[in-house]
Amino acid sequence: IPPVFRFGLRLGVMTDGVERTVDLSIGERECAFVIPAESPDYVRVDPGFRVLARMRIEAPQSWLIRALEEDACPIVRIRAAQSLAKRAGATEVEALVAAATDKDWRIRTSVAGLLGNLAGEASRKTLLTGLEKEAHPRVRLAMVKALGKMRHPEVEACLGAIAEGDVSLFA
Repeated sequence: IPPVFRFGLRLGVMTDGVERTVDLSIGERECAFVIPAESPDYVRVDPGFRVLARMRIEAPQSWLIRALEEDACPIVRIRAAQSLAKRAGATEVEALVAAATDKDWRIRTSVAGLLGNLAGEASRKTLLTGLEKEAHPRVRLAMVKALGKMRHPEVEACLGAIAEGDVSLFA
């Protein structure tokens, strides 16, 4: 790696509710590090998002669900949701369905799109129910787009009614 691409990378290692910061120096294309830790709850790579990078999270299911439910950073939570959606098992879908009612509209928006890609019965019911209650216009729009990927009579009726009279989606 040319010297211009050498950089420091920070990790946050969470163990028993306490986060420990570990700073690493990246100087080669591939690096391996050993970080002593007793059964960490999870590890955050670049917790402050100081490094411009395209990342995906590959972690145990329990870590991803915990990050989706509890992490303070919405970006981490969205990436955890994306990783769970790729697995698309019953437990992962259940976690995404629960996140569809999260207090943060950014999480709800992202999860709506992911549920639309999954297009199962749980996804459809969650989106239809959510659309009835959701007030945030960006989340509503994401839900409508997600439902638009599904072919089901109930979805078609809902979207038809929206097309005829819900101006909030077209503002």
